[in-house]
Amino acid sequence: MAKSKNSHSISPRTLNVVAKKYFSLVVFFLMVIGSSSSYAQNKKELENKKAKIQKEIDFTSKQLKIVEKNKNSTAEQLATLRKKIQLREALIGTINSEISSLGGAIASTTKEIGGLETELQKLKREYAVMIRNAYLTRNNYQLLMFIFASENFNQAYKRMKYLQQYGVYRRTQAAQILGTQEQLTGKKQELEQKKNEKTSLRNTEQKQKSTLEKEKKDQDKLLVKLTDREKKLKKDLAEKQAAKKKLDRAIENVIKKKLKLLEKRQLRQEKRTSPTTMYLH
Repeated sequence: MAKSKNSHSISPRTLNVVAKKYFSLVVFFLMVIGSSSSYAQNKKELENKKAKIQKEIDFTSKQLKIVEKNKNSTAEQLATLRKKIQLREALIGTINSEISSLGGAIASTTKEIGGLETELQKLKREYAVMIRNAYLTRNNYQLLMFIFASENFNQAYKRMKYLQQYGVYRRTQAAQILGTQEQLTGKKQELEQKKNEKTSLRNTEQKQKSTLEKEKKDQDKLLVKLTDREKKLKKDLAEKQAAKKKLDRAIENVIKKKLKLLEKRQLRQEKRTSPTTMYLH
């Protein structure tokens, strides 16, 4: 019976070996649990950072689309404004040509009126002299002497008709000059009115052009701001996308390291548990 008891008993040495093996297994499992907890925490932090960056990427992308849309719209408005300004400049150039032409016509008409005025004044002076002479010779003595001094009847008749027609001619000539002068004065007034209308139209167009140029200047500034904003957003977006890729690689590396660590520990565990199982049997 004593021999049978000794054959089923475990020696202290064996117990010591088994205890060490179990202790190693407990330590291993504790390390695995601790490592898993640390791994999970590290992975969670990286994923949170990734999610945050993804939100920032989405927001920046939306902002970039808005800026690009506004930029395109502003560029189209600028193109339209430039076209309007070009048309205004062409119209103002045409109006200036018309004003210049009217100015030349007014100057020419003014010169004609001045010439007629000079001629009229000359006629008035001559007519005044004739009237004065007629008054001084109102007894018709000198006129009769002028007629009777003719060499023959035919010459006397011609002189008498000349004196009659001369006064009529002067009056008719003066009336014609006055009529022409009035026509030219009316023409000059009409030309000046057209010139004033063209000048007013030109001033209106110039004001419109100034307004368009101011609007264009504001749009130019806006386009510069939008372009700068677009560049900044693209730069931020590229940086955030690069940061996201970096986090993706970091998460991937953490997973790979964890898998390798688990594989190594599993191998060590298999090596350690094999003798223990043999001792237990």
